[in-house]
Amino acid sequence: GVYRHLLADLDGTLLDSDARLNLHAAKRLNDLIDRGVNFTVATARALPSIASILSNVRLVLPIIEQNGVLIRDPRSPEILGIQAFAPSDSAALLDIFGEFDIDPAASVLEHGQNRLFYNRLSTPGMQWYIDEKVRHGDDRLRPMSPPPPVGKCRHLTFTCLGEPSDVHRVQAEVNERRITMYT
Repeated sequence: GVYRHLLADLDGTLLDSDARLNLHAAKRLNDLIDRGVNFTVATARALPSIASILSNVRLVLPIIEQNGVLIRDPRSPEILGIQAFAPSDSAALLDIFGEFDIDPAASVLEHGQNRLFYNRLSTPGMQWYIDEKVRHGDDRLRPMSPPPPVGKCRHLTFTCLGEPSDVHRVQAEVNERRITMYT
């Protein structure tokens, strides 16, 4: 059959184990686009990483990034859709992270710009996460900076990669406090 629409994830789907898209795959995607297939991606990654990885693919449709938090035109910085935390939920999450002595990377929308703030890289997972952003030239990075206070920005995501027991404790507390993950 002929596909008219194709929506793909990146990691574990289009990318190899080094998080790269091989040239043959890029050519095949462009061939599909040239034949009129509506192609785009939905991924946990943010635009700087997507743009770096898919630099050889002629994306024209909006992309879904950061696990559905942002929908964006890949050819411009224009944000077409956003799902951010409510300020009260951002504050509650930051309290939980503080109680467990966890420093997450915080993706925020500040003055229309997506920024990624991080402080301590206290786990190998968090070090890998930031190193991967650096490798892709992610201009959102704001090292050694706390995120702007709740109410001064919109918190989009919090990323903490560590021991499963720590992540489970945070998740249990989020569930206990009934924090809404999206507004």
